[in-house]
Amino acid sequence: MTQSPWDDPSPSTSEKAAINAVIRGTADSAQQQTAMKWILHRACGAGLSTFHTDPYIQSFRAGRRSVALLITELLVAPDPNREDLENG
Repeated sequence: MTQSPWDDPSPSTSEKAAINAVIRGTADSAQQQTAMKWILHRACGAGLSTFHTDPYIQSFRAGRRSVALLITELLVAPDPNREDLENG
């Protein structure tokens, strides 16, 4: 899928509902996954190439991708509050 950096990543109705449920703290696991997929793939452009011949577009894509990388890092990092990590 080719996506212009200027494409509107507006969420669908179900994606909006999932994102709102996450914000309210009432999202079930499916809604959480839907919200994160939209955030990472549509809003942040995870998985898309940052390369472009126009340096402004390339910088814009790199900025979006950096947010996706930060979120992904948090998702795979060990939880520092887990008790089993304190003894290890």
